[in-house]
Amino acid sequence: MADRNVTACFWLVLAALTMSACAGPNVFILHSPIQPSNTQPVTYAARAVDSDGVASMEIWEDRNTLSLCSNGMQCATRVSTSLLRTCNFNPPQTSATCTFTTASGYPDGSFIGYRLVARDALGNSSSKGWIYYAAGAFPWPNNPIPIYGTGAPAEKIDVVFIPDTDYGGNNNQFMLDVTSLVTNGYLSTQPFGQEIRLWRGFWNLYITYQTGDAKGYQNGCNQAPANWANLSTIVNSGGIVHTANLRDCGGIGNGSLFSIMAGANNTLVHETGHSVFSLADEYCCDGGYWQIGPEANVFSSQANCQANATSHGWPTSDCVQIGTTGWWRSDGANDLMAGGGQNGRSDRGRIY
Repeated sequence: MADRNVTACFWLVLAALTMSACAGPNVFILHSPIQPSNTQPVTYAARAVDSDGVASMEIWEDRNTLSLCSNGMQCATRVSTSLLRTCNFNPPQTSATCTFTTASGYPDGSFIGYRLVARDALGNSSSKGWIYYAAGAFPWPNNPIPIYGTGAPAEKIDVVFIPDTDYGGNNNQFMLDVTSLVTNGYLSTQPFGQEIRLWRGFWNLYITYQTGDAKGYQNGCNQAPANWANLSTIVNSGGIVHTANLRDCGGIGNGSLFSIMAGANNTLVHETGHSVFSLADEYCCDGGYWQIGPEANVFSSQANCQANATSHGWPTSDCVQIGTTGWWRSDGANDLMAGGGQNGRSDRGRIY
């Protein structure tokens, strides 16, 4: 069984390659598909923004092979590090894109890193990466398979995506749905994704192909996959992705599961709010309500809500009861935990 120390071996290559970033363009890069087979080419899509103009962008690749080392540990052995593409912009562009698609898939057991370096017209540079993912068949299928890795699991928020039984073994469709959830959910430019996208360096994301069962709210909620004992030694939370139309639900705190319908991007962030950050629901009237400190987003009484508002310099008149539940909140109607479009100030306080 893997543990966090074993899995941390994967990230040794990252420590050796990470370079400090200077002031420069705002940069973003992501690969697709998120966990490619050995026959699927991979596209790296990068973007850089700079008011002085982006002059150049470089996409780098770090190839590694996963195997058992002589001491029996799970290790990543470097194969090569290379520059995949340079995009030059003359004249410099305030918003620039650069992409590269591999000619073929990566071999089974590959552990691939990528990095973006961008320079502006004044010579300032910035970078994003290395970001790591597994490509091809993973040597240890009972363990979480990295799809977006930024560092050692013990130092990050670790979430694994799990297929529901309704995929019927269609692993490629599940992987494509996860690709969409990561791209348009966690890393979305929409307001609901702004906290995770901004602080994406704090996250590790994984996939497994062993099925769980999303039963829906009031129907038993979620049944863990058979390899959950392995997964939960590494991840903080697991999301069961399903295609059936049911009401999503989940637990709170470390080691909890939640469900998420494929394509429900803002719901993904809402359910992660429960599972990772212990945020309570703010809608009426059959959600999950609790007051957890520090920085609660829901309060068991008007007095508690008003005391919290006063401590933050917010009007106490913002405190309103959540319907007939007896619980109180002080964020606006657009709050993500109330079914709105972005995290409110109380949510952000809890997250940060």
